[in-house]
Amino acid sequence: MSFLQFASNNVRRNSRAYFAYFLSSAFMVMIFFTYAMFFFHPDIGQTGTGGIARQGMQIAEVILYVFSFLFVLYSTGSFLKARSKEFGILTLLGAENRQMNLLIFLENLLIGLLSIGAGIVSGLLLSKLFLLLASKTVVTEQLGFYFPAKAILLTIAAFVLLFIVISMATVMMIRRRRILEMIKGASKPKEEPKTSWILSLLGLVLLVVSCLILSQDELTFKMLCITAVTGILGTYFFFTQLSVMVIRCLKRSRRFLWQGPRLLWISEMAYKLKDNARVLFMVTVVISIACMSTAFVLSIEQQSRRDFESMTFQIEFNSYEPATADANVAKFEDQLRKEGLAYEKWESKRMYHFIRGSSGEDYEYVIPVSSYNKAASILGGPQIERIQSDEAIRIVPPNKEAPTEEMADLDLGPGEKNVRITKNRVFNLPGSTLYLVVADDVFSKILNERPQIDIMQYYKVPQWDHNGLVTEDSSEYKISKRLEDHAGSMSDAYARTRAVNYIDLKNMTGIFSFVGVFIAALFSLSSASFLYFKLFVELDNDRAVYRSLSKVGLDTREMKRSSAIQIGVLFLLPVLVAAAQTAIVMNGIKDQFDFHEVWTPIFTAAGAFLLAQVIYFLIIRSRYVRQLKKVMV
Repeated sequence: MSFLQFASNNVRRNSRAYFAYFLSSAFMVMIFFTYAMFFFHPDIGQTGTGGIARQGMQIAEVILYVFSFLFVLYSTGSFLKARSKEFGILTLLGAENRQMNLLIFLENLLIGLLSIGAGIVSGLLLSKLFLLLASKTVVTEQLGFYFPAKAILLTIAAFVLLFIVISMATVMMIRRRRILEMIKGASKPKEEPKTSWILSLLGLVLLVVSCLILSQDELTFKMLCITAVTGILGTYFFFTQLSVMVIRCLKRSRRFLWQGPRLLWISEMAYKLKDNARVLFMVTVVISIACMSTAFVLSIEQQSRRDFESMTFQIEFNSYEPATADANVAKFEDQLRKEGLAYEKWESKRMYHFIRGSSGEDYEYVIPVSSYNKAASILGGPQIERIQSDEAIRIVPPNKEAPTEEMADLDLGPGEKNVRITKNRVFNLPGSTLYLVVADDVFSKILNERPQIDIMQYYKVPQWDHNGLVTEDSSEYKISKRLEDHAGSMSDAYARTRAVNYIDLKNMTGIFSFVGVFIAALFSLSSASFLYFKLFVELDNDRAVYRSLSKVGLDTREMKRSSAIQIGVLFLLPVLVAAAQTAIVMNGIKDQFDFHEVWTPIFTAAGAFLLAQVIYFLIIRSRYVRQLKKVMV
């Protein structure tokens, strides 16, 4: 038997331990290859959003490669621990260091080559579906199938290099161990888990601090950085100290402990949490990042749809040079007529004014009552019949909370009194922002003191008053696109339309979604693989424990229940912590990004990850319990 055959037999006979590692590695190669295939597609540069999509793929490739390196390195460390006893016996039988190094190197390289082959083949099989999905979500134009020679070469080169580097690093790891240490391997007796009250409290304080920072009304970049650091450190101490401390407290309660198999799983849980604390910490951070990113993108999409539906005027036009404003407006309206659009127009003369009130300071648009009534008549809103010279009415959009100030400190000139805000009225004017309506003569006085006025032209097109969202094939989008191009040809004017805004944002979030979904799936599968490795590394110890317990009366049902609780905590605790962190962060930044509602995206993102973890849990629990049942008496 040659040395290569010996290494191949080792991989085949340890298929139980290698299975998840091979599966995850092949999945990483497949995702990397499919992104590379998209990146090198000959038609991608000719599409409208192809450039942005290609940049997104480049970033995704780098993230995937870095994560693949860390994942393979960690997995290899777990294998070494699981198989160190075999390596120790081989050393005792006379295997030289050179032969041991070659054996480990060949085993890792063999798994790597199999993963690369399986990943590329599965990527090719799914390429048609992948390109169809990419066309729908990212570039909109149909991408044809092609033979991705460059993508194949890049994938092979990148992952062969990765597995060679990891294999060499593995040799360095095993070389440092002594024979006795290798023979003991994973069967070395466990020490009683140690925790610190100080570190446990520190973890709790760090988590509370991050929550308190996120509850502030205004969040700066520095505050967000502090929140990220305290949150990550708090999570680390939660798993390494606080969770184990809670288990130890439960163990001290005899009334709770001495019921059914609780004694068994609670005693084992302390060891498992302590042994897997760093893995659980990494899995939680990975899932939290993926969950927050997914919820953030979903919130943007949801807000985009809401903005589209609440945009009262479908077209707005601004010519910011007074000398050419009238001529530009005439040209733009001539273009509207050429497009065959009937419209109603609101010319908004407004000023952005600093408002000082009892609850703080803010800027709001100030408009005369005649201008408001004109907009209200077009939009079908309530008119303001009468307004006194010393009062103002605040117009609040439906999705905003009304401020509580009663006085508006306006510049009305020497000897003039400020106006009192007598009421708030809910109505949606352009921009979904606050407006302060004052009497026409009051507006003229303010204009005399601050002759800075903003004139915007808003157009309502009745034939576009529909409830459905637009697509890139709809006439509204095509006409809106031509109108924006026409306004852009003027050197001192611009136009914005709801259809182009919505489609542009949709395409942008589509790219993030497309890139993010696969990375999130990779993170999710890899995190399950981390836990799978740890469980099966410790399987021999658990088999010995349950065999001994079965001899003194533990039945199979109690063994299943105890194992299910322990595995369930390991698989579901990280995703529950990640879901809680996502909820806290998303609610903290909600106002910063003007998100109206974030709970639906949070439940959607967290629910998807929870479902995935539950599926992994059921599969792995089944395989794990099957192994334990073989040793029950």
